Amino acid sequence: MKRRRSSSRNSLPGSPVPAIIGRDMNGIAREIEARSGFAALGFATTGFSYYNKGISAAHLKLLKRFAVSGISTASKHVNILGLTPLDFSANDNGRDLIRLLEDNGFRINGSFWMQTELDQVRRAASAEVNLVVSQSGWAAARYLYTNYGISYVAAAPLGMKHGRVVLEALRQTAADKQNRVIKGAVAEAGGDLPVADKAGALLIIGDQIVANSLRAALRQAGCGQSITVASFFGLEPELALPGDLLLKSEKQLIKFLRSGIYTRMIADPLILGLPAAAGLKGYSLPHPAISSLLHWQDMPLFIGEEFEKTILSWSD
Repeated sequence: MKRRRSSSRNSLPGSPVPAIIGRDMNGIAREIEARSGFAALGFATTGFSYYNKGISAAHLKLLKRFAVSGISTASKHVNILGLTPLDFSANDNGRDLIRLLEDNGFRINGSFWMQTELDQVRRAASAEVNLVVSQSGWAAARYLYTNYGISYVAAAPLGMKHGRVVLEALRQTAADKQNRVIKGAVAEAGGDLPVADKAGALLIIGDQIVANSLRAALRQAGCGQSITVASFFGLEPELALPGDLLLKSEKQLIKFLRSGIYTRMIADPLILGLPAAAGLKGYSLPHPAISSLLHWQDMPLFIGEEFEKTILSWSD
């Protein structure tokens, strides 16, 4: 009697102990696949790196294994890269983003990695443009650009005005195949803005692309204050402006908070609760990768009128 194959997904975590004893996760995956007939993917994880590296590795491994070139798609097909609950929660941010794109003439080729089907991974190489909404999707965007020529826009639509900017960037990139990274470098009135090297700056701590997008939205709303983006989860040079900070420890963050440079900060509530932040005016923006379920329900919806009001209130 032929054994029926289950559709369930299982995992063997690569935690610190397997890493210390040198367990070959890739070799285990190959053996599982050979014996079971199911696709198995191995990751040399150790439990010591941040979540974005694991998501990036999963992006790349799945694309390299399953993406197929040459699948015909209609124009304006877009991949969303880096759409994860650890950056956007499991509320309606994903639904709202998909609706925004579809309402403006785009078709979703794949949404990675919320409600993703394997067929989306197979046709990922046939999108016309990629929208990278968090740093976790950056490696996949670079891979798809290098290997399949799919250009990208690196930005997360926030509010209404900034959302329109991102949509226009997508349209232009689909047309001219030029990559675009929205960092928030220039004020609405024009002209480069200074790096935060003196008192009176605003510090945004979070995912690099989300924080970049918030900086751009604040600029668009008229904020003339120096703005520094900082992240514990890696700082890609191509996504950064001069003065942006890679935070290697809480001790380093505390040093920056006590420097006198910053007067305001947008960050997860757990970071706002640091004693060193008591002298700064703080604005809460939960980041599930930091506070997890503690502020899961407080995660805002990024697209629409309500967050536009939040941007305006933070721009003063």
